Amino acid sequence: MKPSTHIFSGMGNSLVNLKMLGIDGRSVRFIKRSDFKDMLKLEELDLSHNPINYIPEDCFYDLSALKVLSLRDCMIKKIPTKLFINLPHLEVLDLSENKLTILPDDIFINNLKLIELNLSENHDLDIAEDSNIDLPHLEKLHLRQTNLKQFSKNLLTNPKKLKKLFLHDTKLTHLDREVTQLMPNLEVLWLDQNPIQLTEESFIDFPNLIELRLNKCELKDLPENIFKPLTELEIIWLESNNFIVVPESLFANNLRLKEI
Repeated sequence: MKPSTHIFSGMGNSLVNLKMLGIDGRSVRFIKRSDFKDMLKLEELDLSHNPINYIPEDCFYDLSALKVLSLRDCMIKKIPTKLFINLPHLEVLDLSENKLTILPDDIFINNLKLIELNLSENHDLDIAEDSNIDLPHLEKLHLRQTNLKQFSKNLLTNPKKLKKLFLHDTKLTHLDREVTQLMPNLEVLWLDQNPIQLTEESFIDFPNLIELRLNKCELKDLPENIFKPLTELEIIWLESNNFIVVPESLFANNLRLKEI
């Protein structure tokens, strides 16, 4: 697609009432604020799989009604600090499969309604331990294949509503109780392909956990009572580890377990 002064030039006011727009996989290289100037009611925008690379800071400024935004696989290396500043109703944001290395401070300062955030497959993304990302309504967080080494208590300010956490294939080595005790409502936890060290207290703060994945973690043994607090557990995956002995009573307290 050749760059133009307006992606939708010639369409007049026909886009005023548009609520959903998908421009995924259209070889779009350039976007700017004027491209969306008439879309004041737009709620969902999918720009994924386009080689956009750079997005101007004011690009989405007129899309204050937006709830869902996908910028997946757009070759983005850097996000302007105020790119999402005028998206107060944003609920779902997908930034996965890009080339991000850092997140600017206060990048989500005005996105307090965000429910799902996907940062997966930004392979060199370093999320600062003291990021203090304040997303009080966040329920799903995807950090698969990022450069995460530690999930500290200062990474998320208020994760009490978090239900699904995807941390597989990072560099995570342990779970800190200062963090886990802040997530009492967690239901799904994926830790596959991490060199993680587990103790009897690793999952003690997850009474509502339903699904747990620990595939390919190079585990050799498991503490006998490690799963005892997980009375709601229904699914657990432990494939491709290096177990020598598995305690007979390992799942004695997991009476809801349906799949191993």
